[in-house]
Amino acid sequence: MNAAITALQNKLTLGLDSNSQQYATVKAYVEAYVAAAISGADLSQYALASDLDALETLVGTTAVSTQISNAITTLDLANTYDAKGAAAAAQTAAETYAAGLASNYATAAQGTKADTALQPADVVALTNAEIDTAIANASNT
Repeated sequence: MNAAITALQNKLTLGLDSNSQQYATVKAYVEAYVAAAISGADLSQYALASDLDALETLVGTTAVSTQISNAITTLDLANTYDAKGAAAAAQTAAETYAAGLASNYATAAQGTKADTALQPADVVALTNAEIDTAIANASNT
């Protein structure tokens, strides 16, 4: 069907006025066709009635702007997912779920305490002699 549409478009596009411009309206196109037919000119550049019927079969008799308007109305945008607030409800549910998980994790204060606590790398291993010396020095003071 795509090839048929392209062929029809090409045939319609070949309908040019004396300045090699496409006709602005169907009425102008038909008037030019009638004038050419009366004068006995070559009519092969004009679409045949069967071509126009084929086009009408593809797009119908309703104006394209009306068809677009009807399609938009059919979409019912006022009642789409987000307009009904479903997206906001989903976000609230996700935030509530995430807040419920908070008790599984440390608070900011607990995190700070853990960050500033004595770390294993800060602990120095002392020998027994060093411990004895430290005890002796402490008792002398």
